[in-house]
Amino acid sequence: MNRRSVLRLAAATLASTLTTRLSATVSDPVIVGRIALRGRRIVIPVSFNGGPSYDFIIDTGTVVSLIEEAFAQSLRLSRRGNTNLGGIGGRDTYPLYMANDVVFGDAVRQPVAAFAGHNSGFGEFKGALAAGILTALDSDLDLEAEEWRVYPNGRRSRPGFVKLKGGFESGRAGDSPRLFAEAEVNGRPLRFLVDTGAPGGLSLHEGAAKKLGLWDDRRPYAPQRTRGIGGSGGLGRLVRVDSITFAGRRFERPVILLRQDGNSRDEDGIIGFSLLRG
Repeated sequence: MNRRSVLRLAAATLASTLTTRLSATVSDPVIVGRIALRGRRIVIPVSFNGGPSYDFIIDTGTVVSLIEEAFAQSLRLSRRGNTNLGGIGGRDTYPLYMANDVVFGDAVRQPVAAFAGHNSGFGEFKGALAAGILTALDSDLDLEAEEWRVYPNGRRSRPGFVKLKGGFESGRAGDSPRLFAEAEVNGRPLRFLVDTGAPGGLSLHEGAAKKLGLWDDRRPYAPQRTRGIGGSGGLGRLVRVDSITFAGRRFERPVILLRQDGNSRDEDGIIGFSLLRG
């Protein structure tokens, strides 16, 4: 990881479940697509069936791409049953839509792609692309150049990058593999989901927070409501910790979020975009 390229990821699927093999609109060794930074969101233009482009969030925290349900219906996308997704607010069932001739970043075409219909409030954006948009092939997100670069033949040289301790993990068959990495909170190594769709910094799930002694009514905190896939995640807490160490950098006295969610999770928390951007 370096300051220009926020993430470098490699693995198996492109944008969501039921994807087909990635094909490009150009034959260059490096495929360059467009991205942009909008506030604390990385966005990428997506077009459907030769139509105009719409901005979607790049969200490495989700395993299936999401689309605003009313927008999916306006495009007359074909509905193909339902899919079950879990998130901060628990698990829920969502309609599954199939889209034809989808182009990502004005550079990469996918003949068929699946999107889960969602109404969680994307604001000005039409949806969110799952981790597979980056884990299909070696990729860079260059925020300064506003480029999403894909290396179909692999990226051999990575000067200036910091290797993270972690890796890719897949869930159900067909889900996009997601990236997990290690970070230290108050000197304790913990396992985190790397989530570009989370606009904040570092957050801990309630179980991990209690193990570190951070979820304690005697400690000063500010309440904060959390929300995501599945609905409300309960009332979280903003607290100050001694330090965070991540990607070779140490952050002194940062404020982090403690998430009050009842889900059983393998990871200890989430590393969001603010910390990734550094």
